[in-house]
Amino acid sequence: MIEKTAGTRRGRMIRALEFTYAAERCIAAAVLAAVLMAGLFVRAPWRVNAIASVLLANVVLSPWKLRLLFDIAVIGVVAGVAIWVVTPNNDVGFWRPHSFDVDVARAEAARAITKEENAAALYAELFSAYDFEDFEIGLYASDAYGDMLTRRWTDAEFPEARAWLADHAEAFAMLKEATDMAQCRFSLATTQLERNAQMLRTNLMKRWGLVLTCAVNSDLGEGRNAAAMEKIRILRRMAQHMYQQQMLLDMPRGLEVERMAYNAMGRLIMEGEPTQEDIGEMERWLWGVEDSLEADWRQVFEHEKLYIKQVAGLLYEVNEGGSVRLSRHAVLAFDHQFRMGLHIVRRMEHAPRVTALVLWFAIPHRPERLGRVIDRIFARYFDEMSHPGGEEALRRRVGDPELNYKGIIELAAWRTVNWVYPLRQQWAKRLTFRNAALVLILLKRHHAAYGDWPEALEEMADVAGSGIFLDPISGERLRYRRNSEGFMLYSIGRNGIDEDGRGNPRDGTDDVMIWPARASILDAALLDGQ
Repeated sequence: MIEKTAGTRRGRMIRALEFTYAAERCIAAAVLAAVLMAGLFVRAPWRVNAIASVLLANVVLSPWKLRLLFDIAVIGVVAGVAIWVVTPNNDVGFWRPHSFDVDVARAEAARAITKEENAAALYAELFSAYDFEDFEIGLYASDAYGDMLTRRWTDAEFPEARAWLADHAEAFAMLKEATDMAQCRFSLATTQLERNAQMLRTNLMKRWGLVLTCAVNSDLGEGRNAAAMEKIRILRRMAQHMYQQQMLLDMPRGLEVERMAYNAMGRLIMEGEPTQEDIGEMERWLWGVEDSLEADWRQVFEHEKLYIKQVAGLLYEVNEGGSVRLSRHAVLAFDHQFRMGLHIVRRMEHAPRVTALVLWFAIPHRPERLGRVIDRIFARYFDEMSHPGGEEALRRRVGDPELNYKGIIELAAWRTVNWVYPLRQQWAKRLTFRNAALVLILLKRHHAAYGDWPEALEEMADVAGSGIFLDPISGERLRYRRNSEGFMLYSIGRNGIDEDGRGNPRDGTDDVMIWPARASILDAALLDGQ
């Protein structure tokens, strides 16, 4: 009887263990299957999906004895990794973030010019001598800054501003010396620290552009037409120097500075007394403006790709002997470059191998392979961007990102490509102002010949060049209208609706006023204040 009772208890215990084992096996299979399906759905790193697949196969297919051995082995591996992670990091030699120096050197060599030909050193000297603080306590501090920027003015109206401009005569001389040089090459901004310096430089270029605009208006107010013409030359050449950088941040700033030149040119044409030589020089400038943005865009794209590669290089480390490994200090390297100031940075400093372990699962183990992936993805995005409908196709792709390193690279490539479309709009605006300046020259000549403004642009069609009445912003013709003050010249904007020259985002109007020039320059000034 006792033996029967003991057997019954033993049988119940075995059945309970078998039930527990079966339940645990079902739960583990369900969890691992869910993890694997989720990983496949979001296209997680393949190593994560592979480990989930192996664990799931062991749970579903292995007999219990083999599974027990497998579980013991897994526990041993996990324990070994945990011990490795918490063991003090005794690195031999000095390890630093990896850098794609060969790619950067190749790009720099392709755009290199001699030191004697390069205006970059002169700009650097100017920016070192006159920084943002100089602007803030000087011309920009004036309550009348908006007036000085948008109309001609006399020395008697704003004596303090005139004195500030006179005190900076040496700076204007330095700008002239720099812009007398045909070529300018700043170093490529391939790291975040270099990009911060680039942002500072481009902002200073814009500041000087606005100062030159004020100086042009001062010269026109005092009848110093030759001095105004010289400053317009400087504005134009500053913009050309910025285009020569073939870098993402320089191009929009160059477009802004060139638009300042067009505004100043229009004011000189309509309110000054330019000589025939000046008019001829302006026409040569205007007819020489390139109609397309695409010529330089491939190089811009290549240079932006270098920045992404250098960011990716922070995920690897190299020592004095040239050995490369996954970074154990990637968080610290990112904090140094991007100034993140994260609390986790201080914690990661004490567990560097955790970073390497995470990277082992997430990215290729060699930087060269990651660099090839970046090349391939950027090339595909550039090709698609160049085709009709490419923007929408790329937008759909980015809307379904992969949750792995390739997905992050695709987002970076999309971010770069996405600059093209607003830049194309700004380029169209540039061409509209170019055409408008040519139209203003025709209008001034018509007024000089007949003593009045024409009733319509068509009256000058016989002397107009091909296509100068075209408005690239809207794809239609520039709008011209006589009024009591003379005339209005404007673009009807991207919406294609004639809104009498009004352009205000608050009420949805988007016309672009060209003349009178007061309204046409305000957007450039307001951008500086944002």
